[in-house]
Amino acid sequence: MLYGSYDVVVNTPVPIDEPRHSDGKSFGPRVTTCGDRSAKNLLADLIVKNPAQADDLLAVAEQVGWRIPGHRRRRIFVAGSSTVNHEQRAALAWDALVAQARTGRATTYGALAPKIGVHHRALRYPLGLIQDYCLEARLPPLTSIVVYAQTGTPGEGFTAWDVDDLPSGQRAVYAMDWQRLQNPFSYAESGQTSARLADTLFDDPGSAASVYQLVKSRGSAQVIFRMALLRAYQWACAFCGFTYEEALDGAHIHPWSKCAVEHRMDVRNGLLLCSNHHRMFDAGWLTVTPDYRIEYGDTALAEGPYSDIDKLVGPDLHGTRLRLPGRRELWPNPDLLRTRIPDE
Repeated sequence: MLYGSYDVVVNTPVPIDEPRHSDGKSFGPRVTTCGDRSAKNLLADLIVKNPAQADDLLAVAEQVGWRIPGHRRRRIFVAGSSTVNHEQRAALAWDALVAQARTGRATTYGALAPKIGVHHRALRYPLGLIQDYCLEARLPPLTSIVVYAQTGTPGEGFTAWDVDDLPSGQRAVYAMDWQRLQNPFSYAESGQTSARLADTLFDDPGSAASVYQLVKSRGSAQVIFRMALLRAYQWACAFCGFTYEEALDGAHIHPWSKCAVEHRMDVRNGLLLCSNHHRMFDAGWLTVTPDYRIEYGDTALAEGPYSDIDKLVGPDLHGTRLRLPGRRELWPNPDLLRTRIPDE
């Protein structure tokens, strides 16, 4: 794949999939020839299929001003070294920050860096992962206690709290009982990455129990589960085909709190749903039959009035077929679907 000054050789090509890639068959040489969602979709698929070339492909995205949802340049290359695993560094940084939080004092970038074996300028990568996790899990801003020695404030990459009210965020960190939480990056201590674990779930859904035992943290498990579902369902809602990745959720068929351990990260116990349909599915408005038909709970429209949009996202789906993964072994487990149907 050639773009401007970038010549990216990928090991695994991506077949053109209409309409997802309908306008994405060319990547250059001008930005205007590839500045569309279809080309972004193709680039995102290439990144998933070619993790070893992910940074080079993301460099292409950066050159044209694109952000590929769900992907960031997390690996850096140093002359004479292999690819750096920033999730592994985040595991070390998490433990160091939890220990620091117990002291009730902030630390500096210069003091934290040697604890995880990096130059202080490289801390932005693992700290970014920790910041994102805390935001997603609605935890106090753990990275707020890493500051510049000169100013006593975090770097410009810190966005988890209002810097004008930084002390209150830090107080929340010090008051938190972090010891009761699993290190969300513990899976990376052995060199694993979330992307590789998601690939494992996608390639072998029967591996879900062993992957879950490795991940331990529910928050990280949910992230990896969603990544696998994104790939299985080709980045589109299984009910309506909505493709804005930021609004796509990994929905459990048999809820996390009720399902067996081996089903918690099993893509066959999941559906990729847009946020609206995820909530409607969880509330029981929408169900899926064992033969993969969508059913709406108020076919008589007795719970109205219904707006045109209401009908589009609810009643109009009744009787339609679920959008299924391309590989049959990734299709939802019919027995688990039955647990969602009243009186089943």
